[in-house]
Amino acid sequence: TEEAVAEAYNEIKQSRARFRAAAGSASAPAGGSAGSRPIYDAAADEDYKTQLQEIVQQNPEERLEYVTTGESGPDHDKHFTVEVHLNSNVIGRGGGRSKKEAEQQAAREALQWMGY
Repeated sequence: TEEAVAEAYNEIKQSRARFRAAAGSASAPAGGSAGSRPIYDAAADEDYKTQLQEIVQQNPEERLEYVTTGESGPDHDKHFTVEVHLNSNVIGRGGGRSKKEAEQQAAREALQWMGY
């Protein structure tokens, strides 16, 4: 229903605002001001799942889950698709030749969606 969609959308907006607020306070270096440097430098460290998990853990009420939504191809050339859910809302999708690679891509998309 439209109400359920609107409620899910509002929940995502609220979660995103909480993450940004927590990230702003956590990104301040000792003796510096918040926002003077990013928490994560994705170009330097491509472990997107860990980065996403660390952000989500700043908000204990949030729940993160990776869901495999597809698997195709022969055994020697599989392709997996994965969604990352935040409180049952899809915040990223990814694909790859392994579940791990697909999860990394989904986490990367989620981080981009969150503004990282």
